[in-house]
Amino acid sequence: MAFPKPTRSEKQSFIPRTAGELSPAWLTQVLRADGGLPESSEVAGFSLSDLSGGKGMSGDVVRVTLEYAGDQGDAPTTVIAKFPTLDRTNRGLIESQGAYEREINFYRGFVSDLPVRAPAHFGSAMDSGPPRALAAKVNRGLDKLPAKTHVAMTRDVTKFLKPSKRRYALLIEDLGDDRSVFDLTAPPSADQLGAALEELAKVHAKFWGDSRLDGHSAFWPLVTETPALQRNVYQAEALAGAIERYGLDGEGTRAICNEAGDRFPTDVARVNRPITLVHGDPRSDNLLYASNGDVAIVDWAMTGHADPGYDVGYLISASIDPASGADGARALAERYHRALTAAHVSYEFSELWDSIEAAARIMVVQQTLSLRYLQGGYGDSVPMADLWLPRALAVLGADVSS
Repeated sequence: MAFPKPTRSEKQSFIPRTAGELSPAWLTQVLRADGGLPESSEVAGFSLSDLSGGKGMSGDVVRVTLEYAGDQGDAPTTVIAKFPTLDRTNRGLIESQGAYEREINFYRGFVSDLPVRAPAHFGSAMDSGPPRALAAKVNRGLDKLPAKTHVAMTRDVTKFLKPSKRRYALLIEDLGDDRSVFDLTAPPSADQLGAALEELAKVHAKFWGDSRLDGHSAFWPLVTETPALQRNVYQAEALAGAIERYGLDGEGTRAICNEAGDRFPTDVARVNRPITLVHGDPRSDNLLYASNGDVAIVDWAMTGHADPGYDVGYLISASIDPASGADGARALAERYHRALTAAHVSYEFSELWDSIEAAARIMVVQQTLSLRYLQGGYGDSVPMADLWLPRALAVLGADVSS
């Protein structure tokens, strides 16, 4: 959908669209409001440097080294600045999920309460957008269209998922370069995944049943508001392409793929159940490991008030060694469950495992769909689905060893 342009009053307030539009005056203004910079001081200058993986499918990230005139007080020497991607197709898809504004609203409202290591919020600005209820109404209408219409309209998503002209800028804490990141091409070990799951358990336990999450602007429906549309496109076209691409000829694997499509709307409804704060995108790229094994969690753009099993199933399905299969996934789930139980949260393991399987089926569908929608590759231009899809299928018991 095309979103409204910023109003005249919004345009009068400067917000940088890219790192190239940052200015000492804007940095001073934002850091005084949120970053601890005293009124008696100001940003006199700054320099920019790239981060490894700073430009991705969702946005641009850059390190800003700051110079101050006067006593900087508690203001940081460096910050990380985040801006939307310049790729129009990817931005339209990502903006349709509210990711940029969700992350800003999360940092403004919740990051200081996290029981785990995450970047602090040092300032942010964004244009206002259409009422949330309007977008939800449009999506409900889209989801009721016939399956043939869903297929036809998504053959070129740029026609209806157009990027807005809204501006988003976020300044967060720089956690430094001394932490290790494991992307999907070389994911963490099982023990490292277990450590990350224990950190997620702390987050889930902290916000379990927290009434502050109800209706908060940081949380949209976790997966999608158009489950019928995605199911229809997956079943009618996308799945056939994935079967051919990956040689998914085994009867059991084909049955799992078909079940993922059939159950997609009910799986989405399950993981969207409002239980606690979930990260929403806890793949290994968003985990920073210190040398002592401690894990910091970054990139909170897809947060939700939802079922914690989604976070667990998402991380496991993105990173697990397919050779370990469902047994390896269950062992990791049990480690998470022990941590959640130790935090005095009652959540039956059978309930958790059902949600993990739902998350894995959702990822089978969405990674298959990503081959049609997302522009650009992952890492060395490898489509993310090439890495994720066999792992998600393995969690569900498929034999993908070949």
